[in-house]
Amino acid sequence: MLRCGVALTIALAVAAFILGFFPGVDVYRGNDFIETRQVVERWNWSLGILVLLVAPGIVVWARPRIAYALLWSLWTIASSVIVFLATFDLGDWSVRTVELWPVKLFGLIIFSLLFTIIAVIPIACAVYWWVTRERVRRIELPTARVIKLA
Repeated sequence: MLRCGVALTIALAVAAFILGFFPGVDVYRGNDFIETRQVVERWNWSLGILVLLVAPGIVVWARPRIAYALLWSLWTIASSVIVFLATFDLGDWSVRTVELWPVKLFGLIIFSLLFTIIAVIPIACAVYWWVTRERVRRIELPTARVIKLA
């Protein structure tokens, strides 16, 4: 089960990386067309961030343990917050941008990647643990029987 989750996240990361090279934003100043930018302007940053998110999945693949999967989820939360704060930019206010379909699909794929690592894998681990846990067995007392002596 965990290996399927790792394979899914790697597939989403590869799809996001490839989609990052598509034309994503048309830039206008007033009504004049200036340029078309890629979905991701710095591909090396995108690759680094995706590797940072998916790399702990290799450990989960090698040793599929619930504890490693939960640590991977915590790692993803922390690194996502740091990446968001480090890359936050309001952009150029003197231009108007029009987002093309690859930007929206890229956002959906990145959301799916983060949602899978942060929510789906821990919930699946919790359900798996709940189903396979060792239950406390009740102590069975011997059954009392009345024997009539003749």
